[in-house]
Amino acid sequence: MRLSIGVKIMAGYVFALLALVIIGGVAYSRSASMLETAGWVTHSHKVIDLISRELSLLQDAETGQRGYLLVGEERYKEPYINALKAMGNNLQELRKMTEDNPTQQKRWKTLETLVQVKSAELAETISLRSDTLNGFEAALAVVRTDKGRQAMSDIRKLIAEARADEETLLQKRDAEAIAAYKSLMMTVVIGTAISVIVLMALGLFITRGITARVGKAMQMLLSMSQGNLKTRLEMQPTDEIGIMAGAMDKLADIVQSMSVEANLLTKAAVDGKLSTRGNSDKFEGDFRKIVQGVNDTLDAVIGPLNMAAAIVDRIAKDDIPQPIT
Repeated sequence: MRLSIGVKIMAGYVFALLALVIIGGVAYSRSASMLETAGWVTHSHKVIDLISRELSLLQDAETGQRGYLLVGEERYKEPYINALKAMGNNLQELRKMTEDNPTQQKRWKTLETLVQVKSAELAETISLRSDTLNGFEAALAVVRTDKGRQAMSDIRKLIAEARADEETLLQKRDAEAIAAYKSLMMTVVIGTAISVIVLMALGLFITRGITARVGKAMQMLLSMSQGNLKTRLEMQPTDEIGIMAGAMDKLADIVQSMSVEANLLTKAAVDGKLSTRGNSDKFEGDFRKIVQGVNDTLDAVIGPLNMAAAIVDRIAKDDIPQPIT
């Protein structure tokens, strides 16, 4: 597969960007899940607070009732009056926040009935204490019927059950929140670690692929500078370095061929074969010009020598030629 060095480097950057996008996407998803779970944890805490407040308001109402029954002063009714106003809103909020829980909805309906019974008992005793001459004894007689006490006992039991269920949900949601947090951390840590390892491996692969082959090319050039023309890189032309290596191999072949041609001409001259010439057709461009230039130089030198040899031969045969002017 032919990939340029630029493409390989770009592939590394693309992978890094892709890894960041994937890790970011997964982390976002995990964060959203964790936030949702944390929201439900907060929701459970608020429901538990509302449940506790409902009982606290009833106890405030009882406190106001008892204070008024004992003292008979209007100011002692304030806790009772304030509690009655708040209980309805508190119960309505409980219903709204547990709309997805049929069991709790059923409890709130029962709780509303019990609260009405208890409120009626409180209102009756306060009314008796206010309106009759023997109000205290009349109110006390109603209290002794235990109707209000039984209702309060049932309310406490029901609220305890509702609170227990909500605390069970809270524990579950707490566990889910912790699991979501761990999942988020695990995703970020493992994703980052894998990305770093892969990026390091990819960087090492690209770097070694470049530096190793560049190192071989440098060694070949050093070898050629020392007169050794036998070394070849023989790399696949898959990128710029491979193409450069092919060009260097071809250059070495050409220089070596020129060396062979020069050696042949030298040997021919030593052997007296002055008509031998280099094969310029084997070369291209300026290399051909060099070989052709050597041939032309030999022709220019050897031509007069041949002429002189011919004159000497004629003189040896008593054939004196005309002087050369």
